[in-house]
Amino acid sequence: MKFNINLAILMFSVYLSGCNGSSSGGDDPDTGGELTAATMAVHYEKPKTLTFRWSDVSGATYYQLFENADGHSGFEPIGNPIAPKEERIELVVPLFKKLNAQYLLQTCDDQRCIDSDAVAIDQDVIGSIGYFKPSNTDADDQFGWNLAISDDGNLLAVGAPREDSGGDQEDNLTPDSGAVYIFSREDGEWTQQAYLKAPLINEAFF
Repeated sequence: MKFNINLAILMFSVYLSGCNGSSSGGDDPDTGGELTAATMAVHYEKPKTLTFRWSDVSGATYYQLFENADGHSGFEPIGNPIAPKEERIELVVPLFKKLNAQYLLQTCDDQRCIDSDAVAIDQDVIGSIGYFKPSNTDADDQFGWNLAISDDGNLLAVGAPREDSGGDQEDNLTPDSGAVYIFSREDGEWTQQAYLKAPLINEAFF
């Protein structure tokens, strides 16, 4: 049997190519290495705030948060790159406008970035927004027409411009005189603290 020198050279070249890792995986910086995507979760710990948490990934040089604001228009980066070992970021937003939003976190090193799974805002956010009713509900009082909240998110004033009482919450003797209700938040629970009426003007002075 004759020895085919050309065939031997070809087979040896293929063997060397495989050993050098030219196929997918191995040490190729685009597909291999030890970098993995961080696993991110969203929490509703403060009013008007989304808190994102994850565990730091070995080898990561920075992270980047992305937002898909309405759930279908695509992800865009928000905020500045996040340094390694931070493991959290807070996003202050009007929560009622983010009910369809999705977020993902990119984990990056000097060569590549890897996306986390997308995290959707779910119905748990309603607990962060809160639900309020006044102590004397009545039709057409327009409770909630005006709102004001303290900087720390723990004190809320709610206006009802067509509330009808003359001072006693139940009498309805002064139509459309209006009222303000004060709510406070402690340990995650909201309670009404005050019911306020403006001084009634005596029409005899006019």
